[in-house]
Amino acid sequence: IEIETVLGKAKIKVIADESVDPNFGTGVVKITPAHDFADFETGRRHNLPMKQVIGFDGKMNHYAGEFEGLYVKQARAAIVEKMKQMGLLVKVDENYVSRIGVCYKCKTVLEPLPLEQWYVNVQNLKKEAIQVVEDKKLQIVPKNFENPYFQWLENLRDWNISRQNVWGIQIPVWYEVKDREDFTVSFIDKNKNHHQENLQEVLEEYPFEEVLSGLQRVIAPISAKVVFEDEKEEGKMYLPETDTFDTWFSSGQWPIVTLKTSNPGDFEKFYPTAVLETAYDILKAWVSRMVMFGIYLTNEVPFDVALFHGIVNDPLGKKMSKSKGNVVNPLEVVEEYGADSVRFALVYGNATGSDQSLSYTKLDAARKFTNKLWNMARFLEMKKPEGMEDVEFMPLHNLSVLSEIDKNMVEETKKLVREITGYLDKYQFNLAAERLYDFAWHTFADKYIEDVKNRVDKNSYTILTNIYLIILTLLHPIMPFVTEEIYSQVTKTDKPLIITSWPK
Repeated sequence: IEIETVLGKAKIKVIADESVDPNFGTGVVKITPAHDFADFETGRRHNLPMKQVIGFDGKMNHYAGEFEGLYVKQARAAIVEKMKQMGLLVKVDENYVSRIGVCYKCKTVLEPLPLEQWYVNVQNLKKEAIQVVEDKKLQIVPKNFENPYFQWLENLRDWNISRQNVWGIQIPVWYEVKDREDFTVSFIDKNKNHHQENLQEVLEEYPFEEVLSGLQRVIAPISAKVVFEDEKEEGKMYLPETDTFDTWFSSGQWPIVTLKTSNPGDFEKFYPTAVLETAYDILKAWVSRMVMFGIYLTNEVPFDVALFHGIVNDPLGKKMSKSKGNVVNPLEVVEEYGADSVRFALVYGNATGSDQSLSYTKLDAARKFTNKLWNMARFLEMKKPEGMEDVEFMPLHNLSVLSEIDKNMVEETKKLVREITGYLDKYQFNLAAERLYDFAWHTFADKYIEDVKNRVDKNSYTILTNIYLIILTLLHPIMPFVTEEIYSQVTKTDKPLIITSWPK
C-alpha cells in the first residue's frame, strides 16, 4: 500500500505473521528488522529487506532524509513535530507505559544495530554433550537438572562468540585492508582526541601507525579477508579485529586451560577432574560450554560429576539485587558470625540444588554450635589427666574400651562415620550437617561428656578425645577453619587436619 509519511509518499509492504495478536489494539504493528530482535526474526521469516537507519555513531543516516545527522532521541522529537505539522498525528497518550531496554549504568535507551559477528557452529558439539549425559559418562546432581540441560542444548542455535566490549580476550585475527573506504575505524590520536571515520579519510591526516596505536574499534566489511598473525604478508596493510570473545567462550575452556598452564604434568594427572560444583543458574551459559569444549578439544568429558547448588535469597525470599537494595554483604555477615558459622548455616537444612532465604536464626544457631565445639576443646584441656602425654589420633577399632557406655559410644561413632561418608558420597551435605550437629551436641556433649567427666582417667580420656577428633574430621569439609584450629590445639601436632586420613 502507498501511504503519506514525513519523508513523503512511501510504499509499505503488509504481511501477516503469527507473532501479532489481532485482538490487541488495531492488530497492525510496524516492524524494523534492523533495530529490534523480534522484528528481525519476523523479517527473516518473510525475507524482508533490512534497512539500517541508525549509524554506529548513534545518529540517523541517509535513509532518514531531512533527519539525517540527528541523534535518535532528537530525531524522535523532530519527527513528532513534523507529523503534527502535516496533520498525520492522531493522538499522543502521555500516560502510556511500556517496557524498553536501557543501559544499566546511564539508563540510555538501547538501540539494537545489525553488525557482523563471529559464530561457532554448535550442531555437532551439542549432540555429543547430550550423549555423554544419556550414556552416564557425565552425572548431573541433582538429577532434576538434567532436563534443563537437555532442553538448552536441544534448542541451542549457533553461538555468537563475539562482543563489542573493550575488556575481554581480543579475537586473534586480522583483516587485510584492500579498499580503505570499506573500513570504519574508531581511534584516539596522540593528542588524546577521539575519531570515528572512514579509514581512507583518516589516513589522509594521520599515519597508519598512530591509528593502530590508538585503535579502539574496527568495523570491517563482511567481504574482508581474515588471516591469523602468522599468515600476514609483508607489504600489505592489516587491521586487527577489535571484538572480544564472549566471556563464556574463554571460561568454557577453564578445565583445560587452568591445568595446561600450571605445573608440567598437571593436565595429564588431573584431567578429567572429578567434580565441578557451581550454581544452577550458569548450567546453560558455563557448564554446557565446558562439556562441549572438553569433548571437542580432548575427546573426554571434562569432569565426572556436575554438582549444582541453589541461590541464596534475601531474608524475605526475594532474589538479591543491587537495584532492589536488598543485597546482603557476605563479608559483613562473616565478620559478625564467622566464616565457618556462615558456611554451616548455608549447608544445614538446605537440600542440594535448592534455593534458600538467608536466615539470621540459622546463622545465630551455627555460631552457637561453633562456640560449643570450642567449649568441648576447653573441657578436654581442663580434664586432661596429670602427666599424660598428648593423645595420638587413632582409628576407632584400636581404642581400648573398658565400660559398656564407652563401648556403646564407640559403636555409635562408627555408625556416624558410615552415615556421614554415605551422605557426602551422595552429595547430601545438608543431611551430613544435620546429623553431625545432632551427634556432636546432643549425643557427644549432652550425654557422653556428662557421663565421662566424673570418671576421667587416661583410658577414658583417650576414647573421649579420639571421638571428638573424629567429629572434627567429619565436620572439616563444612567447617574447615575452626576444625583445623581446634585440631592443632588438641593434638599439639604440626600435621594439619586437611591431610589426615578420613575415618573408616
